Amino acid sequence: MEKQLPASLSRQHSVNALMIEREATSPRPPQQQSPAADEEEEKTPLLQGKSDLEGVSTKKGTGRWNLRTLTLLVVLWIACILISSCYSMIAPFFPHEAQKKGCSLLVVGVILSASPFCVFTTSPIFGYLLPKLGIRFSMIFGFLLVGVAFILLGFLQDLPDGWLFIVAATVLRMTEGIGSSLAFTGMYTLLPVLFPSRVGLVMGVFEVGSGLGFAVGPPIGGLLYTVGGFMLPFVSVGATVLLIIPPTFLLYKKTSCQPKVISFGVIRRLSGNFVFVLLLISQVICLTALGFLNPTFQPFLHKQFGLDELQVGLVFICAPAMYMILAAIFGALADKFGPRGFIVSGFLISGVSFFLIGPATFITTPRLWLTIVASLLMGVGLAPAFIPSYSDLLKIAKTQHPEVNTEVLTGVVSGLTSATLSLG
Repeated sequence: MEKQLPASLSRQHSVNALMIEREATSPRPPQQQSPAADEEEEKTPLLQGKSDLEGVSTKKGTGRWNLRTLTLLVVLWIACILISSCYSMIAPFFPHEAQKKGCSLLVVGVILSASPFCVFTTSPIFGYLLPKLGIRFSMIFGFLLVGVAFILLGFLQDLPDGWLFIVAATVLRMTEGIGSSLAFTGMYTLLPVLFPSRVGLVMGVFEVGSGLGFAVGPPIGGLLYTVGGFMLPFVSVGATVLLIIPPTFLLYKKTSCQPKVISFGVIRRLSGNFVFVLLLISQVICLTALGFLNPTFQPFLHKQFGLDELQVGLVFICAPAMYMILAAIFGALADKFGPRGFIVSGFLISGVSFFLIGPATFITTPRLWLTIVASLLMGVGLAPAFIPSYSDLLKIAKTQHPEVNTEVLTGVVSGLTSATLSLG
């Protein structure tokens, strides 16, 4: 055995040498790349040059909660609350002041609706142009328009009665709406780019901020009006919006990126996708459901149950409160388990709540406890019905157009979402 071992090793060495020689002379097969590498080569981004998100970027597909990004998100969340409150805070006192200036209730309604009308009409346009405008410009210029317009609204009381007051108020509300459209389109585009795997969670958190602004706006506006008169609510809140501009400018670094605007062909193909359009319609329905009770709920509660204004307000806030509480939760769950099941179940719950809130005459007679439970149930249903729809829209857009840069697609989707919010 000891004498045969060297010969065995020698034969093995010869075989190994022969195999090495064959490998050296034989043609090498083309080197296979990983699926991720293939995917990167197949993509042709529409944004050329450096990313517009340099300085706040995150790891691809995960999202990194570094200090700079977290601070930027907090600043933008506060901006979301302030801009939403600008829309709602004038409700307790502006109609009365406008009537003293000679405005009819119809004219007051036109002035108040000028802001959401401009958001509805301009959001898709800004979503289309966002790659050219840039995210930082969109947010900062939007904050500037909202802040300046809201401050100038405080000086309307110095104008003479009649058409001059009406025109000035309408123009300023339209300017505020255009600024809101720019700001929200920029913010809603930035969030999915920063955290692509946590779109539902982050969007849910910002939807909580938006709902919070709408909810606290009227009492804050009424309080400031009581303390300082007509001018104080506009000047104080408008100046606070302007204070958001410096930290946003410092935390968000823009580079010399020269982006290209997305083609109309992409938008046309998205508008031809049945599920994509159905999700947009569902967003309109959700926001319509939240605002549906505004003109009807107070008379019903007062006539049916004899509730005073404070009691009506407590019942009124049930649905938006539940919506705000559950928005971020359902957003995170939708990121983990998928959005479609939550959307469908949310609409089913909301539908049941509308049957119970009256309630429908074939169910039972009106009962206060049942109306309160139905209001809470409405908020429970609308949160999963609306929040996951944004991430689902973005997923459809990416699947249908994988060649388009994510930043471009999120601009289009966020613009359409802002439009549906205002329409609802």
